[in-house]
Amino acid sequence: MRQLGIDMQIDIEAAFAPKLWCYVPVMDANGCSLGIAVANEAGYSPAPPTRYCVTNFEDAQAEADRLNSLRGMDTDTTFRIIASSIAQGQINGQRVRSVG
Repeated sequence: MRQLGIDMQIDIEAAFAPKLWCYVPVMDANGCSLGIAVANEAGYSPAPPTRYCVTNFEDAQAEADRLNSLRGMDTDTTFRIIASSIAQGQINGQRVRSVG
């Protein structure tokens, strides 16, 4: 399974500190990639598809779960962050800002 590089993980950590955020799998024109959802902010920020892109959504979900777990986040916490983003407005395709 493909993994997001450690250099990109460090860049994302720096870009979103000290906010409460999590990785989310997203589908776009390139396939399935990763995004970053921030608690109580609408939408998500896409990670560059050149840094992580797969053809299978389940692989993207597994990578998001793995990365969130490495950050000490459980499924309930990530669900709450994603739900709070959805509650703020449209999430599909809305991009808060680019990462990297």
